[in-house]
Parts: sequence; structure tokens; C-alpha cells
Amino acid sequence: AYITGITLSSDFPLTAGAFQTSCGGGQGSCGNGDAFVTKLNPAGSSLVYSTYLGGSSYDVGTGIAVDASGDAYVVGATESSDFPTANAIQPVFGGSVCGPPFPPTFPCADAFVTKLNVAGSALVYSTYLGGENLDDGSGIAVDSAGSAYVTGQTYSTDFPTTPGAFQSACVLNSFGQCSGDLFVTVLDPQGQTFVYSTFLGGSNPDGAFGIAVDPSAHIYVTGQTDSSDFPTSSGAFQTQAYATMNAFVSKLDPSQSGPASLVYSTYLGDQIAGGEDTTEGFGIGVDAAGDAYVVGATVAPGFPTSPGAFQRACGGCGPPNYLFDGFATEFNAAGSGLVYSTFLGGSSDDVASGIALDLSLIHISEPTRQAEI
Repeated sequence: AYITGITLSSDFPLTAGAFQTSCGGGQGSCGNGDAFVTKLNPAGSSLVYSTYLGGSSYDVGTGIAVDASGDAYVVGATESSDFPTANAIQPVFGGSVCGPPFPPTFPCADAFVTKLNVAGSALVYSTYLGGENLDDGSGIAVDSAGSAYVTGQTYSTDFPTTPGAFQSACVLNSFGQCSGDLFVTVLDPQGQTFVYSTFLGGSNPDGAFGIAVDPSAHIYVTGQTDSSDFPTSSGAFQTQAYATMNAFVSKLDPSQSGPASLVYSTYLGDQIAGGEDTTEGFGIGVDAAGDAYVVGATVAPGFPTSPGAFQRACGGCGPPNYLFDGFATEFNAAGSGLVYSTFLGGSSDDVASGIALDLSLIHISEPTRQAEI
């Protein structure tokens, strides 16, 4: 098991020979919080390695992936101008104090992407990822070649994009500021080249939390959007936003250019027109047939469920309390319909934040599909 997150503990459990054995970028204080990367042995009885990862300000690891060699890839956010970098495509911190729409003293973060060697003792590469405003990394996946696929949210108009990107510029709000779009970025195995990088969003804030990649290097992302003009595709399951905040599921093909790189894109949320209810997607996986599995949370009584679903009625949604239920949804390979969709929750708040698929789904397309949530 490979784990990342944030720690404020100066006595967080570490291992000899780990890359960073002092919190705060060597400053000895964990007051602002460092990211950490920890590997447990298969029995969960001891640490294979455990290291801090951070600088003298706030750092958090939000996603982790592992390649076939056992190298760990971490994504997150940092406010540290001295965050550890190596072989970086962006060695310099882009943030400091954020610009509009944030308050004048709001601290600004960059996303980061770090690849640790199999022993956890050194950085293969580590880089900032961002522009002049707030950038937040939230999800990461790795393909069989070792390319890293990263997603999150950016308010930076100068966030790096590549020629042929689906959306090369952030959508501006009515004040002429970046409205806050999600980003999808692919780094080559050495972390030296942007293979693909694009904005994706509408005229209100949008952010991605989960990302997956299939064997053909197609990218699947989910998150939340406040935009009624979020990019959707013809024939997608839900092309209209009925509520103010919806989840979304988008599939991208980085080998294509411009509009052709968006394979499909759909809202996922309340099906009742005029709804004010919130739905957010937090985790995503993809099987060998190209079906996308999404989990998240919703307060929408009109969230779509399938006939025969485990739980067709929300346990806590709607007035008067508007409590969250978790949900689990499987889309067909075209993104045009639901294989199944169910609420998962009780009478108080419930949130599904992560999903993993078993090996029969990842490697073999079977009539009966199972997801572990």
C-alpha cells in the first residue's frame, strides 16, 4: 500500500534512508504541514519506506499512483517556494499571493508532481505545475509506459498548455478573470515534456478530483462544475445542467488535436429542471471495456438511478436538511447511458470519495462487472 496526505507531526513515522527525514524542508517544524509518502509491506506490519515531502510552507499530497517498477507518483499542492524539485519541467514556484478573484492577502499555491524511486530514497523528478494564480493538483494516474496523468483546478491564465489542446485558454468570468477551470496534464516518463495539457471548463468555477487512464491512453476525469456552459458532447448522457452544481465525466484522447481530443463529456446530476441541488464526483475508474465508474456525493433527490439499483431513493437528500448521499455510477463506453447507478447512504451525510476496480474488470471484459467502493 502506497499512501500520501498531509502531516503536522514532527514525529511522523519515518524510515532510515528516506528522501526527507526532517519536516518543513529541513526547518525542523511541521507547523505549516508537509506532504508525506509512505509504503507499507503487504502484511501491513512494517514500513518499507516513509518520507516527508515538502518545504517551509504548506504542502499536501492529494493523489498517488504506482508504476510497474514500484516508483511512486504523487500530486498535490504547495505554498512553498522551496518545495523539493529535481529534473523539473517547472523548477520555479509560480505562486505567492493570489490575484483576483481571491482576497489581496490570500496565499497562492502551485500544484506539484513528484516521482520517487522504488526505495523512497530519491526523487526521479519533482516539479511545480502552475501559473501566477491558484493551482491545485488533486488526482494522478500512470500508464504502462510511466507517463503521469494529472488533474486539478487552476485560476492561472498562464497555466501551461500544449499545441492541439482541447481548450488552450481559461474561460474568463464577467470580470475578465480566469473563472477557475480544471486542467488535464500528461507528463512523459522522465517528467521533462508536457505530452498534453489542456484547460477544461466553462464560465463559472470547475474542478476535477479524480482521473483514470485506459490501455489506449484515453483519459477519464470527474469532478464538479458550476458552469451551465461546461463542454459536453453530442449524444452524451446528460448535456444540460439542471442544477447549479453538477458532477461531470469527461473522456479525452491526447493523441488527437483540438475538439477531436474530447471523446465525450457529460454532466451527472439532478434530472429535475430548475434544481438547486449539488452533485460532486470524487473518484473514477475505467475497465477493459472502456466503461467509467464514478463515485461522489449528491443532495439531489432527482439524481439518476438505474432500474434494479441497490438504493434508488436518497437517504438524506432534499428539503429540509439537504444532506449528502454517496453514489456509484457506471457509464457505458460511449458515455451515452448508464449501466447502473445507485445511491449509497443513510439518513445523515454520506460521501463516497474513492473507487478501485478488481482485476477481472481491469484486464478482462466480463458480462458481470463488480466494483469495490
